[in-house]
Amino acid sequence: MRREDFIWTVGFQGNTAVVDKRARRKYGDFSADALLEKGFYRAAFCAALYDGDEPAIQRLIDRYNAEHDASYRTADELKRLFGVDSVPEDVSKVRLL
Repeated sequence: MRREDFIWTVGFQGNTAVVDKRARRKYGDFSADALLEKGFYRAAFCAALYDGDEPAIQRLIDRYNAEHDASYRTADELKRLFGVDSVPEDVSKVRLL
């Protein structure tokens, strides 16, 4: 699965990822930090997760906690918050909406 597809996936239907076409086109190549600056927390988390960027994940946790009076500490907690597990291996198609 390509990075920009993973970042903007809104759901799955079988082995097909359903992707927000407009957001992917406009913000698909943004870094995790650039997405965070735009306020796209879930997309920033997905970008950092895909890139394996632990420092970006920590920056996201710190900013999210500060702005939302929350107390998240780990990437696993953010996975539950944003409904993201990991980059799926079995996705063979992408459907753009």
